Amino acid sequence: MCRTCSGISPRRWRRGGACVLTWRDLSIELTGTDRFIPVAADVDRVMTCFLEYEPGTVVVHDLVHVRDGAAWTLHKSSYRKLRLAVSWVVQELAGAGLRVAHNGPAGRLFAVVAVK
Repeated sequence: MCRTCSGISPRRWRRGGACVLTWRDLSIELTGTDRFIPVAADVDRVMTCFLEYEPGTVVVHDLVHVRDGAAWTLHKSSYRKLRLAVSWVVQELAGAGLRVAHNGPAGRLFAVVAVK
């Protein structure tokens, strides 16, 4: 993964250069109704995600209900996300010759800071 970190090899980084990665850890599969995640809501909008697990990826289905006057309209979309385990990311960073300076939660996400 980080050997080509967005096409930029860590070998070309300056000493002290850093890479900050944040993501939602989707490596542990949720089941049943736990796959429905309330994301945001206000008086005119309700957003919920549904997670559909596949080997190596998760299909995220976004369901957004939007109030239009007295009626509600449903907008829906879906996309794939990688299932990156924190331990795998840290291992890849170390394998690329980077030192992990931070490895922990950042709100509802996970954050890793790697330094050359």
